[in-house]
Amino acid sequence: MMQVMVQAPAPGMATKDMLSQGLKGVTTTKAEALEVNGLQGYTAVAREVPLPWGNRGPARYVVVYYNNMAYVFRGATKLN
Repeated sequence: MMQVMVQAPAPGMATKDMLSQGLKGVTTTKAEALEVNGLQGYTAVAREVPLPWGNRGPARYVVVYYNNMAYVFRGATKLN
């Protein structure tokens, strides 16, 4: 599953802070800054979040800023 959300970040808010705010109270791992085609971003794996198929599990989150907007990507796979 891949989900993309777009929202305006607060003025001066770093991508790391944007992701932390969106995942407040959720345990994350593998958090790190990244660069995508010259755009600065931040990524982390949320360990236990609701998934679209009804269970809970890990999902990868990425925030990238472009044209004064925050693009938030969430990706997860269904485990059998």
